Amino acid sequence: GDVTSATVIKKLCDMAKRREMQDVAAHLAEAAVGADDPDAAASEQLTRLMEQESDSEDRARNIGDVQELIDVFHWKSENPGAIRGMSTGYTKLDKITDGLHPGLIVLGGKTSDGKSTFALNLLLRVAEGMRDRGDKRACWLGSFEMSAIDIQLRAASRLSGYPLSDGGLTNAQMQELSKAVKLLRSLLS
Repeated sequence: GDVTSATVIKKLCDMAKRREMQDVAAHLAEAAVGADDPDAAASEQLTRLMEQESDSEDRARNIGDVQELIDVFHWKSENPGAIRGMSTGYTKLDKITDGLHPGLIVLGGKTSDGKSTFALNLLLRVAEGMRDRGDKRACWLGSFEMSAIDIQLRAASRLSGYPLSDGGLTNAQMQELSKAVKLLRSLLS
């Protein structure tokens, strides 16, 4: 791939960390040798070294962050109005978050605030968009409050447009629900 200043900085930081680990081992050995309590002496030395490491890591990370920020501003100037991440299907949310980015997304709130419903709707919109683009990556939804079947029922209800709580669905509504289940299977596979 392309060599950017950010990749060079990361490589240099990684190399420096390996050298620092060798230095740490030497410092710990020096502190422990001849000490009345070698474990305590090594522990104190490690604490001092970790404080120093934290400061130098913060400086290196800040240099990398600055380069990443410059890259983002450059990309944004070349792509006005575009989002860098994956669209959520919610225009305002995409504008605020610059789209979804890889990683774990955690929603927090009180019980019954709609976290699971929002997450499910978000997941379905993202999965539909991914399917439409031929993107084969996976989306996953975990809930501490709902079982897998409850999540699937809600998803089928959302995709069919028929609330399952109403009961007494007509044959036409059952056919729509069946189509929704097939669509859900295609999104999950």
